[in-house]
Amino acid sequence: MIIKKIVIFLLVIIVFSTRCFSKVDRVRVGLIDDVRKMKLDLYNRGEMLYIQVNEKNIRKIKVEDTLEIIYAGNKKVKILNKEYLLPIKLSSAEKISINKKLYEGEIEIISGTKQGFSIVNILSLEKYLYGVVPYEIDFSWTDEMIKVQAIIARTYAISNLNRHIKEGYNFCSTVHCQVYGGVHPTQHPRIKQIIDSTQGLVVVDENNRLVQTYYHATCGGWVEDVSDIWSGVNKLKYLSAKKCDYCKKSPHYEWEYEIDKEKFKEILFRHGLSVGKIVDIDVYTKTATGRVKEIKIVGNKKTVEISANKLRELVGYNRLKSTMFTEIKILPKKILLKGRGWGHGVGLCQWGANYMSLSGKKFNEIIEFYYPKTKIKKYD
Repeated sequence: MIIKKIVIFLLVIIVFSTRCFSKVDRVRVGLIDDVRKMKLDLYNRGEMLYIQVNEKNIRKIKVEDTLEIIYAGNKKVKILNKEYLLPIKLSSAEKISINKKLYEGEIEIISGTKQGFSIVNILSLEKYLYGVVPYEIDFSWTDEMIKVQAIIARTYAISNLNRHIKEGYNFCSTVHCQVYGGVHPTQHPRIKQIIDSTQGLVVVDENNRLVQTYYHATCGGWVEDVSDIWSGVNKLKYLSAKKCDYCKKSPHYEWEYEIDKEKFKEILFRHGLSVGKIVDIDVYTKTATGRVKEIKIVGNKKTVEISANKLRELVGYNRLKSTMFTEIKILPKKILLKGRGWGHGVGLCQWGANYMSLSGKKFNEIIEFYYPKTKIKKYD
């Protein structure tokens, strides 16, 4: 069911991105969902916090200490012993801190989808990128690579505006959309300057339609065809398989992970896959580039077949870094898995792109390499 929902969503956003090319000024980012309590502060104490209930009703509070916002039931929150009916907007001349993280723009408190309340950050698209790019890069990367990251992050954002519209915002702040951390602790001026130098630039196809600029940390030698990773998604010229020799020096080019047999058995059991004692794990099918599509898990009670993507989800995406397994070995008490790359492998290989820039390639050449048959255009 989860895989079906992902496929349906991918089809929707690909269609949406090819049709829509309208101006986006402000975006809504979901920070926290369904909580009953949170802490709020200002970057500089003693400044005013404005609480907007509606256009005519705005209350001012001088913030001298951390405020606690508590869910009071019936779609209301309590701030300094006063109750407010949701939604409300919070703003200040200063940056606002939510649970010790700083954010630009406005904060809106809305009713949660299940219970409690949710927190949404409202800000300009370009300021949103200030909170995305530093969290999606390595600070050792070149200026040219960071230009690449800014352009594809902007394109991805505009192409996926409706991803969380049912929850009351455009994007979440996790890897499900793009990692958004608000104001980076270093507030690195270099990164801001590079993002500003790309202002308004996006990636479009031959028909000037926005493309889906998927990216990942390291491809492991081959960028994957989108249709081989997400079943049900049609082939796209700019998201096709491609050999990549640039990421061999990436720290994630090769990886290995060991897991206890008993722990692995318990993980499977918790997700309805009761196979008993693990006897063997076999690769069932692969893509043309070598990524594993399906695996067969042989137990002393049952044999099951699951997708390699599902296995990553169950064990952990940061443990099994990719589905490009190079070895699966059953040891007496453990299972050893080795592989290459980190991420789904579709679109741009970030470490590969950085090494391309070190070889002298410019941001437009890098983007055109990883997204063939595309070009960069000013978005206005």
